[in-house]
Amino acid sequence: SDNLAVRVALGETHVLRETKEWLKREGLKIDAFERKGASLLSASSQTPSAARSTDTFIVKHLPPKTTESELMEVFTKGGAIARLCLAPSKTVAVVQYIEEKNAKNAFKKFAFKRLGTSKA
Repeated sequence: SDNLAVRVALGETHVLRETKEWLKREGLKIDAFERKGASLLSASSQTPSAARSTDTFIVKHLPPKTTESELMEVFTKGGAIARLCLAPSKTVAVVQYIEEKNAKNAFKKFAFKRLGTSKA
């Protein structure tokens, strides 16, 4: 279609579907990313019984040319990493630390910081 809005919507749908499939392949709970509510501030998880991991966090809004090696270089500064998964879109990653305390410290250190040309 020649309509820009339609092309953008189709592109977003493709990325969302691809990301959900990636989450499933990696064994990550999609529910952790889905929220329901009138606003981001009042939104809650679709499955309130799902416990949040204390050794893992998500990194969003990455530049689309981000590589796993770049992410490893940055996040190993916070401690030993058990697993780092980069989505096919390269705009989302999940970082799991071996030790919970390292995950908490890394999250505090890197939350809302720019990684390359984007915010982590």
